[in-house]
Formats: sequence, C-alpha cells, structure tokens
Amino acid sequence: MASRFSEQLSALRHEKGLSQKQAADGLGISQALLSHYENGIREPKLEFVVRACDYYGVTADWILGRQSDSGREEVQMAEALAALVNRLTEVNQPDQTAAAALCVMNAIDQLHFLLDEPGRVLPPELLIRQQQGLARLIQTLTETEA
Repeated sequence: MASRFSEQLSALRHEKGLSQKQAADGLGISQALLSHYENGIREPKLEFVVRACDYYGVTADWILGRQSDSGREEVQMAEALAALVNRLTEVNQPDQTAAAALCVMNAIDQLHFLLDEPGRVLPPELLIRQQQGLARLIQTLTETEA
C-alpha cells in the first residue's frame, strides 16, 4: 500500500500547488509526518487515509491504488446533487399543490438514499440522470410558482 499511497498523496499535493507545510496544516498533521507518508517511510492509519480523501476529494480506492479513476467526478456530482436537494427544500413551500409537494419529497428521499452512505461512489450515469431529473423538476416547480 505504501508505495501507491505515497505516490498518490504526493501527486495530489503537487496538483493543488501546495507546499508540504500547507498540505500538512490542511490535513492536521506535521510537515515531517506528511513527508514520511509521501516518501513511503511511514504508513498512515485509516483515520488519516479518510481525512486525506476528504481533503483532496478523491476515493479511498483511488488513493490506495485500487482503482485508476480518482472518483472526483462522482464527488462533484454528489455535491451538485446535494445542492439540488437544498434548492428543492427551498422550493417546497406550503402553498404548492399536493402533487408537486409529493414529487419534491420523493426526489429528496431518493437523493438522501443515494448520498446516505459516506464515501459511496455511484456510477456517473446514475448521478447524471438524477441530477437532470431534479433540475427539470426544479424548473417546473419554479415556473408554476411564478
């Protein structure tokens, strides 16, 4: 694990244009420890692997070298879907018809189900379909409010 993890960790830091000091501060560790991780001198605990994945927006499978795709696209889509959930919640006003309110609540339930498991990476096609469907729902609901 150390070799692939070390390479990925270092590459992510360089990709973001961060010094070891900046990345270490962001990750909540010392610069010396980050240097040891990046050079394969020490292996991190699971807690740090999770923290690094969250910090850089990648999956654990990718940072550990178990898959070639970083998962960033899925993370970005999940964030976009979470933003749509927030927008749907704003649109869900009491004066909407019962059918529109039911559609909104159903969409919110579907998104919560999809995003409920932390670190879960979903197929991009599924996320895109959900995002497009919710965007259409938002557009329809905001047009009917006007």
